[in-house]
Amino acid sequence: AGQTAADSGAYAVTMIAVENVFGNIIAHSAPTRALAVLSINGHLKATTTCEQELQFMQVSESGMVLISGGNAGLLTFRNTQDLTCIRTIDLSRHGAIRCMVVAPEQQDIILATGDGALHVVTDPEKRADTVANRLEETFIGM
Repeated sequence: AGQTAADSGAYAVTMIAVENVFGNIIAHSAPTRALAVLSINGHLKATTTCEQELQFMQVSESGMVLISGGNAGLLTFRNTQDLTCIRTIDLSRHGAIRCMVVAPEQQDIILATGDGALHVVTDPEKRADTVANRLEETFIGM
């Protein structure tokens, strides 16, 4: 049968997130920097080792992207099914990423870093689509 989380041994889980499409659980172990995707039944689906100890992780509304950040100041976007890295944004010159929140409509991520600063990371395509949709809604009624 398939491997389960218990069979894999050394996952001292320090953080979890739930992917809402298939109900998978994403677990992080700070001591080993391991990241794993597990089914709701505990079957191990994918693993990887993070470049840093994570301070936060959140699954996007679509359920397809894991957004994480941590001690090395890297904001990372991963596929939630196999944990492949989609993109990494290096904010290390500002210190560790301490916390984050994803704004409504998922077009902005607001971060706090070790140097005490707040940063806004924006998806320009999503922002442009939102503006275009609002303009269209405004002028259709005129």
